[in-house]
Order: sequence, then C-alpha cells, then structure tokens
Amino acid sequence: VAAVWLGGAVEQARDRWQEASAVQYLGENSPPTLVIGSGQPRFTAGIDQVRDTLRRHGIRCEFFAFETTPHAFWLFEPYLSQVVDRMDEFLRKTGRRR
Repeated sequence: VAAVWLGGAVEQARDRWQEASAVQYLGENSPPTLVIGSGQPRFTAGIDQVRDTLRRHGIRCEFFAFETTPHAFWLFEPYLSQVVDRMDEFLRKTGRRR
C-alpha cells in the first residue's frame, strides 16, 4: 500500500520514501516520544534511528512491542487497555506540559 501511495517501491521512489519518513523530521525540538508496535519489524523499521536521534538531543524515547499480535492490535482487548496504560505511564514520566 505504501508503494502505491508513495509512487513506487523504495528502489523507484527513494526520495519520496525518505520524505515520508518521520526520522527525517526529528531534532532538538521534537517532543518526548512513545512508540508502541505489534512486534512485526516491518511496521517499526527505523526505530533504532528514531531512538538514537532523540536521545542524542536529550529527548525521552521509549519503544514497546507486543510481540505476537496483529498490526491493528490496539483496537482490541486486552491490548487496548494495555496501550492506554502505557501511554498514561509515559505521559506521567515525561511530566511535561505546554
């Protein structure tokens, strides 16, 4: 689906794929970030780069994966409640208000 949206596979539309990547927009003004994934690596490709970039700027970044779930796990219990709990915990830890 992403290849259709971005005008081709990575090999054919590398510039668009890079432009669509959140990693390209990280910097010293990025907010604390929590990434919750399904444990399927293709859906969290680049997480190491995200963590490294944010940490280099002193910005909190956490990643949690539900290892054996479908990609849309957050729509269903028991995962929905667990996602909400993780988000609440992360927001409380950051303690930032704007």
